[in-house]
Amino acid sequence: MFPIVNIKKLQHAYINIFLIKIKKEKERKLNTSIKFIQINFYGSKTFVTFKWFNNYFKT
Repeated sequence: MFPIVNIKKLQHAYINIFLIKIKKEKERKLNTSIKFIQINFYGSKTFVTFKWFNNYFKT
């Protein structure tokens, strides 16, 4: 475990990783829709939970 110095920077890092993941999914020709992005604060620690659906039906 390491101390979190800048929570905002950590959040942006997680969101950037998530957006890259979505981009890669779209490059695989999948329709990916974000259900929700949930950011929970517990004291000094931040937990970022990403939940999304992969839609395999053709539109």
